[in-house]
Amino acid sequence: PTFRFPDTNTRALMDLQTNFFPGALGSTTHFCGIPRAVTWAFKLCRPFMNAEAYNNMKLRPDYSHLAGKHAATECLLPLWGGTFDFDLDEYVEWRAKEEGVEVCPRGQGRRFDP
Repeated sequence: PTFRFPDTNTRALMDLQTNFFPGALGSTTHFCGIPRAVTWAFKLCRPFMNAEAYNNMKLRPDYSHLAGKHAATECLLPLWGGTFDFDLDEYVEWRAKEEGVEVCPRGQGRRFDP
């Protein structure tokens, strides 16, 4: 077998981005918290991607580069170097009350069976 990367469908997707969303090529896209293997996989795609789109991707293993420069610290969770205090359980409880839905305590509900 020969090396055929990317396949026709993947190449068509990359061309779709170029043709229908040209503004996306000039904007910066941040992929944060990704393992090095994923970074390596993106490097394999480089010859097949639009050069501007590839050069505007920021592949980082953590979120430290976001604070201050790309996002306000009050919009980032403490885990990512910010000060935004968010509790998912508190939000779900508030949202359920707003919608008039009763929510059982975490871990005490029944599992979803399709």
